[in-house]
This record gives sequence, C-alpha cells and structure tokens, in this order.
Amino acid sequence: MDKQTTKNYETVKKYIIDEMCKQDKVFNYLANRHNLAGSYADNLKITSPNEFDLLIEIKLTKFFVTARIESDTQKPGNVKINISEILKKCLENDNTKFVWERLKKLKDDNDYLLQDKFQSWVQGILSKINLHNSYFESQGRSFRLKYTISGPAHTCHVTTEPLSFSMDLVPAVICKSDQWRAKRNYPKEHTSLYWHAIPKPIKEKAGQSNISWQGSYADFERTIIGNKNNLKNTCRILKKLRDRQNYNHFKSYFIKTMYLWECDMQPPEFWNRPVSELVIHMIERWIDYLAEERLPFYWDKDCNLLERGSWGTMCCQLKQVLKRLKGYYESEPGKILNIFLDDDEISKLNSSAPISVVQSEQEEVKIAASLYKHTFLVIYESGDITPSPKLNTVLQELELFPLMQTKQHENIHEF
Repeated sequence: MDKQTTKNYETVKKYIIDEMCKQDKVFNYLANRHNLAGSYADNLKITSPNEFDLLIEIKLTKFFVTARIESDTQKPGNVKINISEILKKCLENDNTKFVWERLKKLKDDNDYLLQDKFQSWVQGILSKINLHNSYFESQGRSFRLKYTISGPAHTCHVTTEPLSFSMDLVPAVICKSDQWRAKRNYPKEHTSLYWHAIPKPIKEKAGQSNISWQGSYADFERTIIGNKNNLKNTCRILKKLRDRQNYNHFKSYFIKTMYLWECDMQPPEFWNRPVSELVIHMIERWIDYLAEERLPFYWDKDCNLLERGSWGTMCCQLKQVLKRLKGYYESEPGKILNIFLDDDEISKLNSSAPISVVQSEQEEVKIAASLYKHTFLVIYESGDITPSPKLNTVLQELELFPLMQTKQHENIHEF
C-alpha cells in the first residue's frame, strides 16, 4: 500500500467519523473505535489498494450491564440482541436518557435490537453529512465523495485526482467473551479478543421483524490463519484464480473459510510445503466443496455458505483447470507460479524475507501501524510479524513498543 493512498484513506476516514460524531451525540457516545477489516487487515489483498473495509464498533457495555445475546435458532450463525437491561440503566441516569431516547426507536416490543432500524439510524447520520456527491479539502488535496449502500456496508466512493478508491463502512455491535454464542467453543487462548454482531440484511416475511444479526469473528480468524508460512501466499493465488475466471459470486470470505477448515485438518508444518503443491491441494478442496454444494460456516457448521447459488459450472471448469495444473506440476512445477504471478510477485515470493509477508517486515509494520494501532496489534499477535531487534526498533519509532510490552506482560486488551 503506497504512502499517498494510506494518507488519503486516513484523511477521509477521519473526516467521516468526526462528522458522524458531530451530527449525532448518541453515535458519539456509543462509537467505540473503528478498525481496518477485510483482506487488508488479514494481509490477503492481491490488488492495488482501491477498496477498504472499515468496521465501526458500537459499544453497548457502557452502562455497567450488557446486552443479552441469544443464538438465533432459526438462522444458524446469527444472534439476537436484547437490550432491556441497558434501557433500564439509561433511564436511571439523567446523563444517559438521551441514549434511551434513541435506543427505544431501534428495538421491537420485546426489546430486541432491530438490525434494519439500526442501519437506518446509521444511514440517517451519513445523510446528514451529505456524503452523496459531497466535497471537502484537506492538506492541500480535494476529495469528492459519493455514497451508496449495499448489504451491511455503507460505501463511500472517493475521488482525489489522480486516485480513486472506495471505503465500506460496516457498523457492528462489539461483543465480549462472556457473550459468546457461536457453536464452536470459545478459543480460550485468545481471551483478549472480541467478536461482533453485524446488521447484515436478510429477507423476512411480510410483517416479520428483523432481529437477527450475523456473528463475525474476524480477529479470531486472523490468529488462526496467521503464522502458517505459505498459507497466505496460496490463498492470494486462489483469489487471483477466482478473479481471472470471473467467479465473483464465490466471495473472498468463502476462500478464507476453506483455509480456516484446512487449518483444523492439517498440522502447522503442512503449510511449509511448496506453494505449487499447496495450490493444487486447495483447488482440490475447492472442487470438493462445490461438488457437495456445501461450505459450512467455520463458527457454526449448520450454516451453509453455499446454500444460495448454482455451483455446477464452476465445479466443472475448476476440474479442467486442476487437470492442466497437475500436468504442469509433474513436468515443470515452477510454471504454476508463472500462470498466476508476474515476475515481481514471484521475486518477492522467493526473497529471503518470511514467505508469509509479501512486503518487507519494516514496511508491513509501518503500514499496519499507520492504518490503526489495534489492527497492527492483532496482526502482531497472530504471528504474521516475527519479533526481532529490527522490529523492536520500528516499534520504538512508532511509539508502539511500550504498548506491546504492556500487552505481553499484562495480557490485557484495550477497548
């Protein structure tokens, strides 16, 4: 990610969040933090930096009580959020009655948070700052913004000559370990991490309230796929294959999910195998999932990510791709990389730097830290960046070294 793009992203992010806080005092009170999410945070992005995912966390634990999180038995992988105790606490204090006034408009008669009302609230705030075809200047640059909404994401399309990029702002309710509702057991080795409830729209019957929120476990997933040598390089190659074949409906998260399941099935040293061998293995897995038309959600296997869609054509085409790749592997293994990567990418792959990090260690650290300190800490904890004297020097330059020492010795997680 080049420095100018990083700077532009930071400028627009700060502008939007600051304006949202100015426009709505409840948002200003409840908005906890905002983190880079998606492929960049996972270090799995394969293209130039033109799309960013920004998770805006809403904290409902500021009232000495927490929301009651319940599993949605009708929608595997989803949860329901009951805020009855929070509403009571808000009314007990004159300083938080303004929060009660807002929250009571976002719930149903049984005090369950309605995700469509929640989304409308966020959309209303963004409308107040007039993101649609708006314009602002900062640090000598002009930024033109255009706003759209799709699914749980509020997308801001940014143009600042000669560059353009988009930001997906995804609001989410932050949840703690004692609110864990995934069917997979809570990973006790990562007690400092949090999960989120995402207001992803789902089709409801006429007149039926939408109280079902999608569980999201990105921080945990980052630790699972981290520090696995060639895992991320093969994942990037599969994403390139997906893009070249125009399999746009097979989402990046589906590919990531295949790797999460494979981490369960394989020992850590499995990912030390040659990239070409791992690519063939993972395409075989991909074909298996397509043939069964079933890819279970990692955190709740009753949820099938491939439930919707037709996968037969993709499955047949991938079988032909696999046949050709196996032929190359038997005669000239290195040719597989040439199919997917250009010379510069292959050079980086074969460099002396750790294979799991495409950019240099120092550049990776500075990029992660400049985007958001929390994101950097999660990447560091995942093992993708190996501790070293050079790394400690960079941490000191970025004023992160004391924070890392605190986390290592006290094992705490900053909110």
